[in-house]
Amino acid sequence: MRILVAPDKFKGSLSAVEVATTIAQAIASFDPKISIDLFPIADGGEGTATILAQHLGATRKLTQTVDAVGREIEAEHFVGERVAILDMSAASGLWRMQISELNPMYASTFGTGIQVRRLIEAEMPRILIGLGGSATSDAGLGMAAALGYKFYSDNGDPVVPSPARFCDIAAIEPPADLQCPECIGLSDVETRLTGPNGAIHTFGPQKGTQTASDRAARQRSEGIGLSN
Repeated sequence: MRILVAPDKFKGSLSAVEVATTIAQAIASFDPKISIDLFPIADGGEGTATILAQHLGATRKLTQTVDAVGREIEAEHFVGERVAILDMSAASGLWRMQISELNPMYASTFGTGIQVRRLIEAEMPRILIGLGGSATSDAGLGMAAALGYKFYSDNGDPVVPSPARFCDIAAIEPPADLQCPECIGLSDVETRLTGPNGAIHTFGPQKGTQTASDRAARQRSEGIGLSN
């Protein structure tokens, strides 16, 4: 008998490789004569870049960047032949955050943008980005800011492009010299950002929308100004 083991990760517990290995060990303990093929898979969330890198023979690299709340970190990406692969969650991921730190009104993909900018500077012609597992709901505007896009209010003042300030954005100025390569987002869902079936409504609770809402309500009741 031959068995193909092709699991995704167990989110927050085991990577896809660890799941596959554990299943294979259990099968082998039942009957060591069974032939087992391991083929871990991914859905665009955490671990996607690692899985693709294994199949493409890409090399792991580290970039100095920041996480979703601006702390300095190192985040991984992978470089293969004419392609780079990274997970948005590497820099901007939920796994880097404590529950008390979750606040999608201010969390930013700026750190992922720094990774992309470094790959553009290295003249990488193709970049694959796993989009899942982030602590953010900023529609990628943080990434855009890291690439040189500028955001302004209706009176010309600069605006930090966090969801808390989206309503203040009246104009966007693209960078004059950005030579962007082919960038492909990897995801297992198609959805709008807003609306009753949108990404914020669907995935917001795991990113802290309820926590942020409770925090804001508590601050209002105590007469405390909202802050980052």
